Amino acid sequence: MVAALTHVWDYALGDSGAPLRNFLCTAFGAVLMLLFGLIKGLPSTKERVKTLYPGRSETFYERTDFVILWIAGTLLAWFLYNPTNPRQSIIAGLTWVGTLKAVSGVSEKALHTRGRRI
Repeated sequence: MVAALTHVWDYALGDSGAPLRNFLCTAFGAVLMLLFGLIKGLPSTKERVKTLYPGRSETFYERTDFVILWIAGTLLAWFLYNPTNPRQSIIAGLTWVGTLKAVSGVSEKALHTRGRRI
């Protein structure tokens, strides 16, 4: 499916649209990982957002977590990995958002187990 979309994109924009196409594919990969994380209950940045903005609704925290991880994951994947085709872009978005979720989960676990034996 990705290969078919690449041909349509190349026909419509030519080579000048490749960077935009790759950025959008990176953002798409980031969204896929975020949705996977919602289904599997992976860690998030909600606890940190709750300390910054106390007293808000749970919907606010969910949406803020989604936007923070989506933007941060997409930009990290784009600038650090610099994908050159749609497949690399999607994988970069998946891995960097997954990395950010894993890092936020490790620090939350460390905070909750401080002072207790693991």
